[in-house]
Amino acid sequence: FTPGYYCSPILRSYAKRAFQCNQHTMWKSLVILHQLTLDLMNIEQNAFSPYSNTMTEESCFTVTRNNNETSICRLIGYKKKFVAFFSGDLDAASKMHELCQEYPIPSGGRLVSAIVSLFLDGLIGFFF
Repeated sequence: FTPGYYCSPILRSYAKRAFQCNQHTMWKSLVILHQLTLDLMNIEQNAFSPYSNTMTEESCFTVTRNNNETSICRLIGYKKKFVAFFSGDLDAASKMHELCQEYPIPSGGRLVSAIVSLFLDGLIGFFF
């Protein structure tokens, strides 16, 4: 997955800048997308580690769920669904599809990730 090698440093740079500017929602989004590139390249690395010794994707999800940050929860669900799908684990992708249903996009939302997610939902549906 060659494009990831180019995206990873760029996402890391933007995430660092968002963190420095206290743009926490943008920072979390960029770190999650950075983690997506790492996971798709099979690189065992925690994208949150430069910012926190204890934060992981799971702990970020728990905190954002408790703070009712639905957009970040939805992004983490999409990220996990994409990784599961592209790794060939359609059972996990199906579970992530169910999780994502808990965080719907408000009406009028037109996100590329939502469009790709809907397409993957259809492919996952063909599996079952």
